[in-house]
Amino acid sequence: MTFHALQSVGDLMARASNDIREVNYIFSPPGINMVFGSMNFLFIPLIIGGRIHPALLITPVLFIIAYFFGSQPLPQSLTTCYQQSAQQFWCDEQSHR
Repeated sequence: MTFHALQSVGDLMARASNDIREVNYIFSPPGINMVFGSMNFLFIPLIIGGRIHPALLITPVLFIIAYFFGSQPLPQSLTTCYQQSAQQFWCDEQSHR
């Protein structure tokens, strides 16, 4: 509870409303549309290409494999970036007191 005791009510409300706005964006139509749209662009070429001719599956399959392996380092780099930002934020907050 020391975090809440050290923060002003306005700061806490601003942070909470910003977090709620971001979560709302994820679950609102633009966020859901982005997720399902991305899935369509990945898998529709497999379905359509396979129906036309099996040779048309080569490029989409290679792209999906490259996409999967190319995106593997992303969560680790985002975690590192988040930790550095959080550490800098908390250091800045403590220096203002």
